[in-house]
Parts: sequence; C-alpha cells; structure tokens
Amino acid sequence: MYLNIAIVLYYGIYGLLFRQDTFFRWKRFALLAIVFTSFAYPAIDLTRQLIANHPLKNVLETVYIPVYTLPDLVVTGNQTTSFHLFPQATLAIYFLVAGLLIIRMLFQIGTILYKLRRTTQNVLYGQTVYESP
Repeated sequence: MYLNIAIVLYYGIYGLLFRQDTFFRWKRFALLAIVFTSFAYPAIDLTRQLIANHPLKNVLETVYIPVYTLPDLVVTGNQTTSFHLFPQATLAIYFLVAGLLIIRMLFQIGTILYKLRRTTQNVLYGQTVYESP
C-alpha cells in the first residue's frame, strides 16, 4: 500500500515539475528516481529515529500499558453453504480485460514491426532516419 501511495505522490510531483520540460534526459532520470525511491520508501523505518530524538523518550519508555486477553470464543455458523459469485466474476473480468490488452499490445507491436520493415534507412546529419513510402 505504501508503494502505491509513494508512486502516486511522486508521479503527481513529476507531473507538476516536468509537464512542460523538453529535456528528456531529466525526465528519464526523474522517472527512474521515482521508481527506485518508491520501492525503497517502505523499507525505511523512521519511527526509531523519531522516538530516539523525541524529548519525551524516557516517558514513552516507562509508560506501562496493560495487556488484556479475551477469553476464547467459538463461533459456529449454519451448515448451509452459500456460493459467492462476485469474487469469481470480478477475477474473470479482470483476466478477460488483461488478455484483451495483451492481445492489443501484441497487435500494435506487430504493426510497428511491419511498418519498420517497409521503411528505408537514410543517414541525415549523422542520424539514422527511417523514410516510409
């Protein structure tokens, strides 16, 4: 959950800072930094350092919090079983949409490769340029 929050937060900052930027190297660097820091963010535990530097550290360590245990409780249900269709339907829809998107992506890659084969390569000012008919 923290990873998703970090990615959304960082991507929002990226959108605000780099929306009109034309320096693609900076954009690439920023996107890679967002991904790496999003994965590293949940592994960092700041609570120990916050408590270590807190002025009430001694008070926090000496507070006694009693622990209460609840008695064992056995819950029995009806013997009838109910069939829940919603999780299976949701999972089926998810896999159907994912499969369609994968098929669409493969079709688009095939179209790009087909168009790339039909082009001719020319070198213009030291750069390779693909010319399509």
